[in-house]
Amino acid sequence: MPPDEAPIPGPISVELDSPAYSSRRAAKPMPSFGRNDNSAEVSAPVACSCAISPRSESPRRYRDTGNGHRVRSMPMFWRLFLANAVALAVAFLALAFGLVTVSVPPTSDQLFILILGFASLLLVNAAMASYGLTGMSELREAIAHRSDEPIVLPAGAAPELRTLAATYNAMLDRLENERTATARAALRAHEDERARLGRDLHDEIGQNLTFLLLRLRDVGKAAPPELEAELEAVSDATRTTLEHVRSLSRQLRPGALADLGLKPALASLLDDARQLGLSTDLQFAGWVTPDAERDLAIYRVVQEALTNIIKHAQATSVTVSVERIDDMLAVRIADDGHGRAGIDGTGTGSMRERVRLVGGTFRREASPGVGTTVAIEVPFAVSGGTESGPPTRPIPTISMFPPPAWGETDD
Repeated sequence: MPPDEAPIPGPISVELDSPAYSSRRAAKPMPSFGRNDNSAEVSAPVACSCAISPRSESPRRYRDTGNGHRVRSMPMFWRLFLANAVALAVAFLALAFGLVTVSVPPTSDQLFILILGFASLLLVNAAMASYGLTGMSELREAIAHRSDEPIVLPAGAAPELRTLAATYNAMLDRLENERTATARAALRAHEDERARLGRDLHDEIGQNLTFLLLRLRDVGKAAPPELEAELEAVSDATRTTLEHVRSLSRQLRPGALADLGLKPALASLLDDARQLGLSTDLQFAGWVTPDAERDLAIYRVVQEALTNIIKHAQATSVTVSVERIDDMLAVRIADDGHGRAGIDGTGTGSMRERVRLVGGTFRREASPGVGTTVAIEVPFAVSGGTESGPPTRPIPTISMFPPPAWGETDD
Protein backbone atom coordinates (compact mmCIF):
# COMPACT_ATOMS: atom_id res chain seq x y z
CA MET A 1 0.00 0.00 0.00
CA PRO A 2 1.49 3.35 -0.95
CA PRO A 3 2.59 5.52 1.98
CA ASP A 4 0.14 8.29 1.12
CA GLU A 5 -2.86 5.97 0.90
CA ALA A 6 -5.25 5.99 3.82
CA PRO A 7 -5.45 2.67 5.67
CA ILE A 8 -8.53 0.53 5.48
CA PRO A 9 -10.88 1.55 8.34
CA GLY A 10 -10.75 -0.85 11.21
CA PRO A 11 -8.22 -3.40 9.93
CA ILE A 12 -9.00 -5.78 12.77
CA SER A 13 -8.83 -9.45 11.94
CA VAL A 14 -11.00 -12.03 13.64
CA GLU A 15 -10.46 -15.70 14.21
CA LEU A 16 -12.94 -18.59 14.33
CA ASP A 17 -11.59 -21.79 15.83
CA SER A 18 -14.82 -23.82 15.74
CA PRO A 19 -15.26 -26.53 13.08
CA ALA A 20 -17.86 -24.36 11.35
CA TYR A 21 -15.45 -21.51 10.87
CA SER A 22 -11.86 -22.47 10.15
CA SER A 23 -9.17 -20.05 11.20
CA ARG A 24 -6.94 -18.26 8.74
CA ARG A 25 -3.21 -18.33 9.40
CA ALA A 26 -1.74 -15.43 11.25
CA ALA A 27 0.47 -14.42 8.58
CA LYS A 28 13.52 1.74 1.12
CA PRO A 29 14.54 2.40 -0.88
CA MET A 30 16.91 -0.49 -1.42
CA PRO A 31 20.44 0.91 -1.10
CA SER A 32 23.00 -1.47 -2.50
CA PHE A 33 26.67 -1.59 -3.22
CA GLY A 34 28.69 -2.19 -6.32
CA ARG A 35 31.59 -4.42 -7.17
CA ASN A 36 34.08 -1.66 -7.82
CA ASP A 37 33.06 0.97 -5.28
CA ASN A 38 35.65 2.03 -2.75
CA SER A 39 33.29 3.43 -0.15
CA ALA A 40 30.62 1.88 1.97
CA GLU A 41 28.36 4.84 1.22
CA VAL A 42 27.17 3.39 -2.04
CA SER A 43 23.64 4.22 -3.00
CA ALA A 44 22.01 5.84 -5.97
CA PRO A 45 18.56 7.30 -6.53
CA VAL A 46 18.16 5.22 -9.64
CA ALA A 47 18.74 2.05 -7.64
CA CYS A 48 16.24 2.98 -4.96
CA SER A 49 12.99 2.91 -6.87
CA CYS A 50 11.28 0.26 -4.78
CA ALA A 51 10.16 1.27 -1.31
CA ILE A 52 7.67 -0.99 0.40
CA SER A 53 5.43 0.29 3.12
CA PRO A 54 5.76 -2.16 6.03
CA ARG A 55 2.79 -3.37 7.97
CA SER A 56 2.48 -1.90 11.41
CA GLU A 57 0.61 -4.75 13.00
CA SER A 58 -0.88 -8.14 12.32
CA PRO A 59 -4.63 -8.50 11.80
CA ARG A 60 -6.84 -9.46 14.69
CA ARG A 61 -9.61 -12.01 14.31
CA TYR A 62 -12.53 -13.44 16.21
CA ARG A 63 -12.40 -16.84 17.86
CA ASP A 64 -15.67 -18.66 18.37
CA THR A 65 -15.73 -20.95 21.39
CA GLY A 66 -18.77 -22.86 20.16
CA ASN A 67 -22.52 -23.01 20.73
CA GLY A 68 -22.44 -24.20 24.32
CA HIS A 69 -25.76 -24.32 26.20
CA ARG A 70 -28.94 -24.94 24.16
CA VAL A 71 -30.56 -21.79 25.53
CA ARG A 72 -27.40 -19.86 24.74
CA SER A 73 -27.60 -21.04 21.15
CA MET A 74 -31.01 -19.41 20.69
CA PRO A 75 -31.29 -16.71 18.03
CA MET A 76 -31.18 -13.15 19.36
CA PHE A 77 -34.88 -12.51 18.67
CA TRP A 78 -35.99 -15.39 20.88
CA ARG A 79 -33.53 -14.39 23.59
CA LEU A 80 -35.05 -10.90 23.80
CA PHE A 81 -38.55 -12.34 23.55
CA LEU A 82 -37.81 -14.70 26.42
CA ALA A 83 -36.32 -11.88 28.51
CA ASN A 84 -39.43 -9.72 28.10
CA ALA A 85 -41.72 -12.69 28.68
CA VAL A 86 -40.01 -13.44 32.00
CA ALA A 87 -40.28 -9.78 33.05
CA LEU A 88 -43.97 -9.61 32.14
CA ALA A 89 -44.64 -12.92 33.89
CA VAL A 90 -43.05 -11.60 37.07
CA ALA A 91 -45.21 -8.47 36.86
CA PHE A 92 -48.36 -10.52 36.23
CA LEU A 93 -47.71 -12.83 39.16
CA ALA A 94 -46.98 -9.89 41.42
CA LEU A 95 -50.27 -8.22 40.50
CA ALA A 96 -52.35 -11.39 40.59
CA PHE A 97 -51.07 -12.97 43.75
CA GLY A 98 -49.35 -10.10 45.54
CA LEU A 99 -50.43 -9.02 49.01
CA VAL A 100 -50.45 -5.36 48.08
CA THR A 101 -53.49 -3.68 46.54
CA VAL A 102 -53.76 -0.15 45.26
CA SER A 103 -56.47 2.25 46.31
CA VAL A 104 -57.74 5.22 44.36
CA PRO A 105 -56.04 7.53 44.80
CA PRO A 106 -52.91 5.53 45.84
CA THR A 107 -51.22 6.37 49.07
CA SER A 108 -47.55 7.33 49.36
CA ASP A 109 -46.66 3.85 50.67
CA GLN A 110 -48.42 2.24 47.73
CA LEU A 111 -46.63 4.55 45.28
CA PHE A 112 -43.30 3.64 46.89
CA ILE A 113 -44.05 -0.06 46.51
CA LEU A 114 -45.13 0.42 42.88
CA ILE A 115 -42.00 2.39 42.06
CA LEU A 116 -39.86 -0.24 43.77
CA GLY A 117 -41.58 -3.00 41.82
CA PHE A 118 -41.22 -1.13 38.56
CA ALA A 119 -37.48 -0.59 39.22
CA SER A 120 -37.07 -4.27 40.03
CA LEU A 121 -38.90 -5.17 36.82
CA LEU A 122 -36.55 -2.92 34.84
CA LEU A 123 -33.50 -4.52 36.45
CA VAL A 124 -34.77 -8.02 35.66
CA ASN A 125 -35.50 -7.03 32.06
CA ALA A 126 -32.07 -5.34 31.71
CA ALA A 127 -30.31 -8.41 33.06
CA MET A 128 -32.19 -10.72 30.71
CA ALA A 129 -31.61 -8.43 27.72
CA SER A 130 -27.91 -8.18 28.57
CA TYR A 131 -27.74 -11.94 28.60
CA GLY A 132 -29.56 -12.07 25.29
CA LEU A 133 -27.10 -9.64 23.70
CA THR A 134 -24.01 -11.50 24.87
CA GLY A 135 -21.09 -10.74 22.53
CA MET A 136 -22.24 -7.33 21.33
CA SER A 137 -19.73 -5.49 23.54
CA GLU A 138 -16.89 -7.60 22.14
CA LEU A 139 -18.04 -6.82 18.61
CA ARG A 140 -18.14 -3.10 19.39
CA GLU A 141 -14.65 -3.27 20.90
CA ALA A 142 -13.32 -5.04 17.81
CA ILE A 143 -14.59 -2.33 15.49
CA ALA A 144 -13.58 0.62 17.71
CA HIS A 145 -10.10 -0.49 18.80
CA ARG A 146 -6.99 -2.10 17.35
CA SER A 147 -4.95 -4.75 19.09
CA ASP A 148 -2.65 -7.66 18.33
CA GLU A 149 -4.70 -10.02 20.49
CA PRO A 150 -7.66 -11.87 18.97
CA ILE A 151 -11.15 -11.22 20.33
CA VAL A 152 -12.81 -14.34 21.69
CA LEU A 153 -16.55 -14.64 21.28
CA PRO A 154 -18.02 -16.07 24.49
CA ALA A 155 -19.69 -19.46 24.41
CA GLY A 156 -23.05 -17.74 24.90
CA ALA A 157 -22.80 -15.58 21.80
CA ALA A 158 -25.92 -15.60 19.66
CA PRO A 159 -25.84 -17.37 16.29
CA GLU A 160 -26.34 -14.00 14.57
CA LEU A 161 -23.15 -12.67 16.16
CA ARG A 162 -21.23 -15.79 15.21
CA THR A 163 -22.46 -15.47 11.63
CA LEU A 164 -21.52 -11.78 11.67
CA ALA A 165 -18.06 -12.67 12.97
CA ALA A 166 -17.64 -15.24 10.19
CA THR A 167 -18.68 -12.64 7.60
CA TYR A 168 -16.30 -10.15 9.19
CA ASN A 169 -13.51 -12.71 8.97
CA ALA A 170 -14.26 -13.38 5.31
CA MET A 171 -14.23 -9.64 4.57
CA LEU A 172 -10.86 -9.23 6.25
CA ASP A 173 -9.50 -12.27 4.41
CA ARG A 174 -10.61 -10.77 1.12
CA LEU A 175 -9.16 -7.33 1.92
CA GLU A 176 -5.89 -8.88 3.10
CA ASN A 177 -5.62 -11.04 -0.01
CA GLU A 178 -6.37 -8.06 -2.24
CA ARG A 179 -3.82 -5.91 -0.44
CA THR A 180 -1.18 -8.64 -0.68
CA ALA A 181 -1.92 -9.19 -4.37
CA THR A 182 -1.69 -5.44 -5.02
CA ALA A 183 1.59 -5.17 -3.13
CA ARG A 184 3.06 -8.14 -5.00
CA ALA A 185 1.97 -6.67 -8.33
CA ALA A 186 3.54 -3.33 -7.38
CA LEU A 187 6.72 -5.11 -6.35
CA ARG A 188 6.86 -6.97 -9.66
CA ALA A 189 6.35 -3.68 -11.50
CA HIS A 190 9.22 -2.13 -9.51
CA GLU A 191 11.47 -5.07 -10.37
CA ASP A 192 10.50 -4.87 -14.05
CA GLU A 193 11.35 -1.17 -14.02
CA ARG A 194 14.65 -1.92 -12.30
CA ALA A 195 15.46 -4.46 -15.00
CA ARG A 196 14.59 -1.99 -17.77
CA LEU A 197 16.76 0.72 -16.20
CA GLY A 198 19.58 -1.78 -15.77
CA ARG A 199 19.40 -2.79 -19.43
CA ASP A 200 19.32 0.85 -20.54
CA LEU A 201 22.33 1.68 -18.39
CA HIS A 202 24.26 -1.25 -19.81
CA ASP A 203 23.19 -1.06 -23.43
CA GLU A 204 22.89 2.70 -23.96
CA ILE A 205 25.01 4.62 -21.46
CA GLY A 206 27.58 1.85 -21.14
CA GLN A 207 28.01 1.61 -24.92
CA ASN A 208 28.33 5.39 -25.24
CA LEU A 209 30.97 5.53 -22.52
CA THR A 210 32.86 2.69 -24.18
CA PHE A 211 32.76 4.59 -27.48
CA LEU A 212 34.00 7.72 -25.66
CA LEU A 213 36.95 5.79 -24.23
CA LEU A 214 37.88 4.47 -27.68
CA ARG A 215 37.67 7.95 -29.18
CA LEU A 216 39.80 9.41 -26.38
CA ARG A 217 42.40 6.74 -27.06
CA ASP A 218 42.44 7.57 -30.77
CA VAL A 219 42.59 11.31 -30.08
CA GLY A 220 45.41 10.78 -27.59
CA LYS A 221 47.56 9.15 -30.27
CA ALA A 222 47.44 12.28 -32.43
CA ALA A 223 47.31 14.87 -29.63
CA PRO A 224 50.31 17.09 -28.82
CA PRO A 225 52.35 16.08 -25.76
CA GLU A 226 51.06 18.98 -23.65
CA LEU A 227 47.52 17.52 -23.85
CA GLU A 228 48.42 13.95 -22.93
CA ALA A 229 48.02 14.46 -19.17
CA GLU A 230 44.63 16.12 -19.59
CA LEU A 231 43.39 13.44 -21.97
CA GLU A 232 44.57 10.76 -19.58
CA ALA A 233 42.64 12.40 -16.74
CA VAL A 234 39.50 12.53 -18.89
CA SER A 235 39.98 8.88 -19.83
CA ASP A 236 40.36 7.88 -16.18
CA ALA A 237 37.20 9.76 -15.23
CA THR A 238 35.30 8.15 -18.08
CA ARG A 239 36.58 4.71 -17.13
CA THR A 240 35.52 5.25 -13.50
CA THR A 241 32.08 6.39 -14.64
CA LEU A 242 31.76 3.30 -16.82
CA GLU A 243 32.57 1.06 -13.86
CA HIS A 244 29.92 2.83 -11.76
CA VAL A 245 27.37 2.43 -14.53
CA ARG A 246 28.14 -1.28 -14.80
CA SER A 247 27.85 -1.60 -11.02
CA LEU A 248 24.46 0.14 -11.01
CA SER A 249 23.32 -2.08 -13.85
CA ARG A 250 24.19 -5.20 -11.86
CA GLN A 251 22.41 -3.84 -8.79
CA LEU A 252 19.25 -3.03 -10.71
CA ARG A 253 19.25 -6.20 -12.81
CA PRO A 254 21.02 -9.12 -11.10
CA GLY A 255 21.84 -11.12 -14.20
CA ALA A 256 23.60 -13.82 -12.19
CA LEU A 257 20.34 -14.59 -10.39
CA ALA A 258 18.38 -15.23 -13.57
CA ASP A 259 21.19 -16.93 -15.48
CA LEU A 260 23.03 -18.96 -12.83
CA GLY A 261 20.70 -19.22 -9.84
CA LEU A 262 20.56 -18.19 -6.21
CA LYS A 263 23.91 -19.49 -4.98
CA PRO A 264 26.11 -17.74 -7.59
CA ALA A 265 24.06 -14.56 -7.17
CA LEU A 266 24.60 -14.54 -3.39
CA ALA A 267 28.28 -15.34 -3.93
CA SER A 268 28.49 -12.27 -6.18
CA LEU A 269 26.93 -10.10 -3.47
CA LEU A 270 29.41 -11.38 -0.90
CA ASP A 271 32.26 -10.78 -3.35
CA ASP A 272 31.12 -7.15 -3.60
CA ALA A 273 31.09 -6.91 0.19
CA ARG A 274 34.53 -8.51 0.40
CA GLN A 275 35.96 -5.82 -1.86
CA LEU A 276 34.62 -3.24 0.58
CA GLY A 277 36.62 -4.77 3.46
CA LEU A 278 34.31 -7.42 4.93
CA SER A 279 35.34 -10.99 5.60
CA THR A 280 32.53 -13.09 4.13
CA ASP A 281 31.39 -16.69 4.30
CA LEU A 282 28.59 -18.32 2.27
CA GLN A 283 27.18 -21.59 3.57
CA PHE A 284 24.80 -23.21 1.10
CA ALA A 285 23.41 -26.58 2.12
CA GLY A 286 22.39 -28.76 -0.80
CA TRP A 287 20.69 -28.01 -4.10
CA VAL A 288 17.94 -25.38 -4.23
CA THR A 289 15.50 -25.62 -7.11
CA PRO A 290 15.16 -22.28 -8.92
CA ASP A 291 12.06 -20.25 -8.08
CA ALA A 292 12.07 -16.75 -9.57
CA GLU A 293 9.89 -14.97 -7.01
CA ARG A 294 11.39 -16.68 -3.97
CA ASP A 295 14.99 -16.26 -5.16
CA LEU A 296 14.47 -12.57 -5.94
CA ALA A 297 13.02 -11.94 -2.47
CA ILE A 298 15.98 -13.70 -0.83
CA TYR A 299 18.47 -11.86 -3.05
CA ARG A 300 17.00 -8.44 -2.21
CA VAL A 301 16.87 -9.22 1.52
CA VAL A 302 20.52 -10.32 1.57
CA GLN A 303 21.45 -7.28 -0.54
CA GLU A 304 19.70 -4.92 1.89
CA ALA A 305 21.15 -6.67 4.94
CA LEU A 306 24.69 -6.43 3.56
CA THR A 307 24.17 -2.75 2.78
CA ASN A 308 23.02 -2.10 6.35
CA ILE A 309 26.00 -4.02 7.72
CA ILE A 310 28.49 -2.04 5.64
CA LYS A 311 26.89 1.31 6.41
CA HIS A 312 25.93 0.99 10.05
CA ALA A 313 27.14 -2.15 11.82
CA GLN A 314 30.91 -1.50 11.91
CA ALA A 315 31.36 -5.23 11.36
CA THR A 316 34.44 -7.07 10.15
CA SER A 317 32.81 -10.32 9.04
CA VAL A 318 29.46 -11.60 7.85
CA THR A 319 28.10 -15.10 7.31
CA VAL A 320 25.21 -15.96 5.02
CA SER A 321 23.73 -19.44 5.33
CA VAL A 322 20.97 -21.05 3.27
CA GLU A 323 19.34 -24.29 4.36
CA ARG A 324 16.17 -26.14 3.50
CA ILE A 325 14.00 -27.12 6.47
CA ASP A 326 11.05 -29.27 5.40
CA ASP A 327 9.07 -27.18 2.91
CA MET A 328 10.75 -23.91 3.92
CA LEU A 329 14.03 -22.29 2.91
CA ALA A 330 15.84 -20.72 5.87
CA VAL A 331 18.29 -17.88 5.25
CA ARG A 332 20.46 -16.38 7.99
CA ILE A 333 22.67 -13.26 7.73
CA ALA A 334 24.88 -12.79 10.81
CA ASP A 335 27.55 -10.14 11.44
CA ASP A 336 29.94 -9.32 14.29
CA GLY A 337 29.11 -5.61 14.49
CA HIS A 338 28.08 -3.51 17.47
CA GLY A 339 24.65 -5.15 17.57
CA ARG A 340 22.70 -2.12 18.71
CA ALA A 341 18.98 -2.69 18.78
CA GLY A 342 16.54 0.03 17.84
CA ILE A 343 13.39 0.89 15.97
CA ASP A 344 13.17 -0.81 12.59
CA GLY A 345 14.09 1.58 9.81
CA THR A 346 12.89 1.70 6.23
CA GLY A 347 15.36 -0.98 5.15
CA THR A 348 14.28 -3.46 7.81
CA GLY A 349 10.64 -2.73 7.09
CA SER A 350 11.25 -3.31 3.40
CA MET A 351 12.91 -6.66 4.08
CA ARG A 352 10.09 -7.68 6.39
CA GLU A 353 7.46 -6.78 3.80
CA ARG A 354 9.25 -8.59 0.96
CA VAL A 355 9.37 -11.75 3.03
CA ARG A 356 5.71 -11.42 4.04
CA LEU A 357 4.61 -11.03 0.43
CA VAL A 358 6.02 -14.46 -0.45
CA GLY A 359 4.43 -16.05 2.62
CA GLY A 360 7.53 -16.16 4.81
CA THR A 361 8.60 -14.99 8.26
CA PHE A 362 11.19 -12.38 9.22
CA ARG A 363 13.16 -12.05 12.45
CA ARG A 364 15.92 -9.63 13.44
CA GLU A 365 17.96 -10.02 16.63
CA ALA A 366 20.65 -7.63 17.88
CA SER A 367 23.04 -8.43 20.74
CA PRO A 368 25.28 -5.56 21.90
CA GLY A 369 28.92 -6.48 21.43
CA VAL A 370 28.03 -9.68 19.59
CA GLY A 371 26.34 -8.60 16.39
CA THR A 372 23.07 -8.66 14.50
CA THR A 373 21.31 -11.61 12.92
CA VAL A 374 18.61 -11.44 10.28
CA ALA A 375 16.77 -14.73 9.86
CA ILE A 376 14.04 -15.41 7.32
CA GLU A 377 12.07 -18.45 6.29
CA VAL A 378 10.24 -18.53 2.97
CA PRO A 379 8.25 -21.32 1.30
CA PHE A 380 10.42 -23.53 -0.88
CA ALA A 381 7.98 -23.18 -3.79
CA VAL A 382 6.48 -19.71 -4.29
CA SER A 383 6.04 -19.16 -8.03
CA GLY A 384 5.96 -22.71 -9.34
CA GLY A 385 9.28 -24.13 -8.17
CA THR A 386 9.53 -27.90 -8.46
CA GLU A 387 11.15 -30.64 -6.49
CA SER A 388 13.37 -31.80 -9.35
CA GLY A 389 17.13 -31.81 -9.22
CA PRO A 390 19.53 -29.51 -10.99
CA PRO A 391 18.22 -28.11 -14.26
CA THR A 392 19.06 -29.94 -17.46
CA ARG A 393 19.39 -26.79 -19.56
CA PRO A 394 22.77 -26.39 -21.29
CA ILE A 395 25.43 -24.51 -19.42
CA PRO A 396 25.97 -21.06 -20.97
CA THR A 397 29.21 -20.90 -22.93
CA ILE A 398 31.65 -18.02 -22.71
CA SER A 399 33.03 -16.66 -25.96
CA MET A 400 36.80 -16.37 -26.10
CA PHE A 401 36.61 -13.64 -28.72
CA PRO A 402 36.28 -9.96 -27.80
CA PRO A 403 33.09 -8.13 -28.81
CA PRO A 404 33.24 -6.20 -32.08
CA ALA A 405 34.50 -2.64 -31.87
CA TRP A 406 32.05 0.23 -31.98
CA GLY A 407 30.46 0.52 -35.42
CA GLU A 408 31.52 -2.97 -36.57
CA THR A 409 28.93 -5.58 -37.48
CA ASP A 410 29.05 -9.32 -37.94
CA ASP A 411 29.14 -10.51 -41.51
